[in-house]
Amino acid sequence: MATNSKKTRSSWHIIYSGDYDKNDTDEEKIKRQIWIPCRICYKEFDELTLTARFCATCHRGFCHNHGSFRGRGKAFCLYCSHGE
Repeated sequence: MATNSKKTRSSWHIIYSGDYDKNDTDEEKIKRQIWIPCRICYKEFDELTLTARFCATCHRGFCHNHGSFRGRGKAFCLYCSHGE
């Protein structure tokens, strides 16, 4: 009996909770299937919210509450989309 299986993000098992590293950006970590913290949640609210989204401008991670999305295209964090 054949089953359809999908690779889900639950297969991601590495979590990075350190500071932002401009030499190894959040975008690069996400492409290696590493969960990273939303930089806005962490900085502004001292909360750890893991995400697999990154800003097309600053390459930092952000959660669904702190950015704008253009379909399946580029995404921008609140800081970059508001010029901060």
